[in-house]
Amino acid sequence: LGNGFTIAAVGGKKEIMNKLAPDGNVYQASTFAGNPISVTAAINSIKTINKIKNNLYAKLERNCELLVDEIDDLATDSRIPHQINSIASIFQFFFSSKPVTDYKTSKKADGKKFNKLFSNLLKNGVFIAPSQFESVFLSDAHTDADITKTLGAYGSSLKAVKH
Repeated sequence: LGNGFTIAAVGGKKEIMNKLAPDGNVYQASTFAGNPISVTAAINSIKTINKIKNNLYAKLERNCELLVDEIDDLATDSRIPHQINSIASIFQFFFSSKPVTDYKTSKKADGKKFNKLFSNLLKNGVFIAPSQFESVFLSDAHTDADITKTLGAYGSSLKAVKH
């Protein structure tokens, strides 16, 4: 929403939102409520996305699909039991031979191997969320070179995890 600036938005049905102060009796506060820099960033981010959304979302999904397919091939070629969950421009890798469909099944994935993957990716210049319970998010800022670098990092990192 804020393209890197601190901001949040709350929304809901009119009858619920009308209960919030100043019109209603439910007090709501926020450190950055109405912060002019954050609000300006959000407005301009939304305007920019609206201008480029047809190309933007297609690019994000294409890059995510490429990463997921290639990482899947790398892990399969290395005979590493794994699952990759993805949607649109978001994905997550699990060290598991069984499908990961919820929190309960994600806890059964090998977290120690994920930690080793995270550490090796970091050594190779690729930062992902440090927990198997979080996801990788692609952005418009990721270039073709970034995708290639990421695939190389996953390749060497998966080999390191296997050994």
